[in-house]
Amino acid sequence: IGFGIAKYKPERFYSLIISSMSPYKRPKKERDDQIGLLLQGPEAILAAREREEGPLSQEDKAKITANDHLAQAASLTATRDFPDLSDVPSTMAMPCMLYSGDQDAFWLEGQERCVKEMPNVTFFTLPGLGHQEAFDRSNLVAPRAIEFMKKAQGV
Repeated sequence: IGFGIAKYKPERFYSLIISSMSPYKRPKKERDDQIGLLLQGPEAILAAREREEGPLSQEDKAKITANDHLAQAASLTATRDFPDLSDVPSTMAMPCMLYSGDQDAFWLEGQERCVKEMPNVTFFTLPGLGHQEAFDRSNLVAPRAIEFMKKAQGV
């Protein structure tokens, strides 16, 4: 949404904060593989995560099991078809703050690429956090967002 705003109605926003997203279209096969895994259910998701990351804590297992895997698959299906907005970052003149967890396998690479093209950007990562975890940790983001907004307003 943030990159769409910057493309279609940039005059309506003084600044933007974008969490864990990029303007680049991700490969359809990558998304289809993730959707397929989610549709297999929590056991398959746990097994795949442990293959990739090693043993998971009981807390992480409980979080994964508690997630609505069908809703996650629907969300990935919807975002799979987002338009490519790769022409937008270089046009974003308003102050922008982008952040991701440094373990965000979905969007960090695209954000790092994106900030190189943006003329007025503040970027940071949250160590040890993945995609959803970075979004959930307002205690780590809010102080930086407040400082960013003060600076953007000249306060």
